[in-house]
Amino acid sequence: MVSGVLEALGSALYVTGAHASPAMAAVLSSQFAAIAVLSAFILFGERLARVQFAGITLVGVGVTALAIVRA
Repeated sequence: MVSGVLEALGSALYVTGAHASPAMAAVLSSQFAAIAVLSAFILFGERLARVQFAGITLVGVGVTALAIVRA
């Protein structure tokens, strides 16, 4: 039940964000996998493989670089 409510809330927030800034909403939604892995690591104590850690790092560096270039 909680998952369904959060899914509906996330969809509503995405639509609201896409209305304000479609590009930013697209970039943030593309980070879903990295956020899911980090959440599992923090909340459930899951182990990260080196490839997963490298992927999360690469996503973070790429988004930061784009934010710097855009500003």
